[in-house]
Amino acid sequence: MLHYPQKIVCYLVSISKLDNFPGHPYCILRRYSRHFAMLYFSDHGLSVSDSANPVHHDGHIQGGYSVPLIITARDITSHQSVNKKISARHFAGIFQWLTGIRTENIPPFNPLTDEDNEPVMVFNGERNVPTDSLESRL
Repeated sequence: MLHYPQKIVCYLVSISKLDNFPGHPYCILRRYSRHFAMLYFSDHGLSVSDSANPVHHDGHIQGGYSVPLIITARDITSHQSVNKKISARHFAGIFQWLTGIRTENIPPFNPLTDEDNEPVMVFNGERNVPTDSLESRL
């Protein structure tokens, strides 16, 4: 990491620390709590470049909106990785599904099994667009 500008190195170190953070409360909750659930998502959708603002959101590429979502709970005993697009508008429904809290206005949304038949829309800094219309970079 020594050949990267200092701002980028700081960002990469912060990602590493932030990604390790959920493990600490998880261990405490496993030890002392009968029931718990954790929902974690990160800002990994940021882009890195040599510009004056080296760490930034790039609203014109799909990766700018691809962030990990991690769900764990006391009664989850296996690891399951799902590679699909889920709209942020389902967050309240995912929260309901995970916690059992219900409201009349928002249906629970199970990100493992429920399908979203609508295209995932994002705000690219100018307007709402389907994520599939954005440039895909590897």
